[in-house]
Amino acid sequence: MAMAYASFIENHLQANTKDFPDWLEQIPGQPSGTDPDRDGVPSFMEYALGGLPEDAIDPFKYGSSPVFQREDETKVWGWTAPLNSNGLDVKWLAGRSGRRNPQVLLPFAGKRDMIYLLESKASLKDTDWTTLARKLGNAPWQSVAESFEINETSENVTLSYENWPDATFLRLRVEGDEGTLQRKAMAARFLKQATFGPTMAQIEALANTDLNFEGWIDDQIALPATSHLAHYYSMGLSNSIDPREIRDEYKGGAGTLKVTVWWDVALLGEDQLRQRMAWALSQIFVMGELGSKANQYPIQWVNWYDILVNNAFGNFRNLLQDVTLSPKMGDYLTYVGNRKANGDQLPDENYAREVMQLFTIGLWHLNSDGTLKLDEQGEPIPTYTNYHITELAKVFTGLIRQVNKPNLYWNPNRVDPMRENNNRHDRTAKEMFDGSIIPAGGNTIEDISLALDVLFNHSNTAPFIAYRLIQRLTCSNPSPEYVERVANAFIDNGDGERGDLAAVCKAILLDPEARDAGYAVENGRGKLREPMLKFTQICRAFNIEHNAQNPHFWIRSMDDDFGMSPYRYPSVFNFYLPEFFPQGEIQDASLVAPEFQILDDSTGLKTFRIFNLLINNGLSGAVALGNAPRPQLDYSEAIPLTDDVPELIAYLDLLLTHQTLKDETKDIIKEAVEAVPGLFAEARVKRAVVLISLSPEFAILE
Repeated sequence: MAMAYASFIENHLQANTKDFPDWLEQIPGQPSGTDPDRDGVPSFMEYALGGLPEDAIDPFKYGSSPVFQREDETKVWGWTAPLNSNGLDVKWLAGRSGRRNPQVLLPFAGKRDMIYLLESKASLKDTDWTTLARKLGNAPWQSVAESFEINETSENVTLSYENWPDATFLRLRVEGDEGTLQRKAMAARFLKQATFGPTMAQIEALANTDLNFEGWIDDQIALPATSHLAHYYSMGLSNSIDPREIRDEYKGGAGTLKVTVWWDVALLGEDQLRQRMAWALSQIFVMGELGSKANQYPIQWVNWYDILVNNAFGNFRNLLQDVTLSPKMGDYLTYVGNRKANGDQLPDENYAREVMQLFTIGLWHLNSDGTLKLDEQGEPIPTYTNYHITELAKVFTGLIRQVNKPNLYWNPNRVDPMRENNNRHDRTAKEMFDGSIIPAGGNTIEDISLALDVLFNHSNTAPFIAYRLIQRLTCSNPSPEYVERVANAFIDNGDGERGDLAAVCKAILLDPEARDAGYAVENGRGKLREPMLKFTQICRAFNIEHNAQNPHFWIRSMDDDFGMSPYRYPSVFNFYLPEFFPQGEIQDASLVAPEFQILDDSTGLKTFRIFNLLINNGLSGAVALGNAPRPQLDYSEAIPLTDDVPELIAYLDLLLTHQTLKDETKDIIKEAVEAVPGLFAEARVKRAVVLISLSPEFAILE
């Protein structure tokens, strides 16, 4: 049995990528019948327990059946019950538990489109079985019955139950079909990682494609980019080139228009994956209002954000070039107009420092999997010194703004890429941090290109960027193996291209650690979700739209409530640090949890206040500006379910928490919702949504 399990683990990742219908088609000859090898284990059960397709017709191979074991290490006998008529409900029955505590169940990872139920009853004469625990696909086991505990490790699953006399017989039951709820849950989870929040229609559409995640990603990459600048122009400004002459209906004035554009695109844009990547990149290449100039001119800001949007699936080297030549970044990191040394005046070092520390290679030398390289004394090895900052600062001399364009860009021009003024450029040789030399005599753009090439090709850049993008999209504590797989996609997209961000994005979202919920067994998987993303998910889940009185979303700045808001970065270090950890269990486990840095008593209460207002009143009050009537959430799909509160909760569980609400959470919600008279159907829905928005299951993306 141990050998069978080891073989199963070895093949698990590859075998687990196929769902049952696809798996069945791979059986040689595609034999008919439920048990073609006549070994007593139907093909469905062999699949559910981790068998390979060819094993289904080999009488000597089949899925690793669970075995219950007493404390005295004696095995408990069992058999496989016949298939139900639909062929999709199999029971594996273990005999008497022996009333010993604990019991051990030989583990199996679980197939992603299956639902596993561990059930019991005191006597075979009893009609009903009691569910003790459940396992959704390859996610961890979850206890269901009171006083029943199930603890899972990489080697076994230990069962502990105070009421063993009431659980004399145990069985494992497996459910699944092509349209299983579990499939929809997996689609919902993926879309929460890859978009600003899914609708039920999008969840069902992805589930109906056999969970073709790669195809969905390819379709998104193929969509034209939604330009923030183009959307800004489409808003119908009375003078489309000068926001100082805006119409009265542009609530909040010119300074808020860039944020209005951001919300419009995030909530309604079709290119959701591109916009999520741009949002992730904006938290690496940070550009905040604090420390920036001319914040009242939105055209400069939306043009900056389009650099991230347009390069989201492009090449990282091009992105690095566009960021470096951005006049907004030149203002923000104070290197626009930077001059060569003259007496006591030295080149500004801000960008030279940040392009290394924050944009490319970081502070310490890394292995290809993102872990620290150590010297002979076991200490981290710095990637650069102050000397290298001084040398690199010489590279970024001689950049000035483009000429002003009357009636298009007001003074000064903070839109068009900066140009070179070689009279201000330091033409001496520069020593790079890797020991290479940029030769003397080069022009500004030539030297910058050489320096960016070194940064782009440095061995640190791939794992450095991979780790940060993984944190923004899927989990806070990716394994070194996960980081290395994504870094390898950065190094080579499969066609010999380095820095292909489309390949990096695909590698992040399709990696087994992102798609295989079984990895959540390991400590620290998943992430606390940003309050902004929870807000956008609620809006999108209930199809918020503009109305005639509000052609755009005039949402207020949320930095005081959420600790974050578009363009309101407190510093170049983003809203939170990638290595931040709160004190307590997370720190003790040597884990990080960046988003916890903005979660405190104040933002926690204010976030609840904002969610409560949004859910009950739409974009009104303290949530948004605008004319009456304000845009509202659309609960029309949920209202017909309010007569059956468990059905309503199941619908919202799938839509908002990808089927992860615990039974105790459902019980609390059910009691609260049923306290609202059935006559007030919409009020029932709103109460349920408010309570789910407060739940840990909604806050954590597993």
